[in-house]
Amino acid sequence: MIVDKHILSEILDDKLEKFVSPLYAKIAQLEAELAKKSIDHLHTVAETKERLKCNESTLSRWRKKDVLKAHAIGSRVYFKESSIQNALIEINS
Repeated sequence: MIVDKHILSEILDDKLEKFVSPLYAKIAQLEAELAKKSIDHLHTVAETKERLKCNESTLSRWRKKDVLKAHAIGSRVYFKESSIQNALIEINS
């Protein structure tokens, strides 16, 4: 009877490994996708204007007042998604 339990345990371990192994692979894939999505998206001035429904002079004024932080590469200006979210304030109504 002890031998039968040992064989049964090995069979169950093999079946469990076959079941769990693809789950580990899927978890790794989902973690990789999440890591890609967690990268802070950069918005152009045009995208930010459209998103916040304002004009370029308003964005410029907010940048000067440090309401909205801008980032540049060369002469191109970008706004990080996190900067846009941080600039939004909660209104208690």
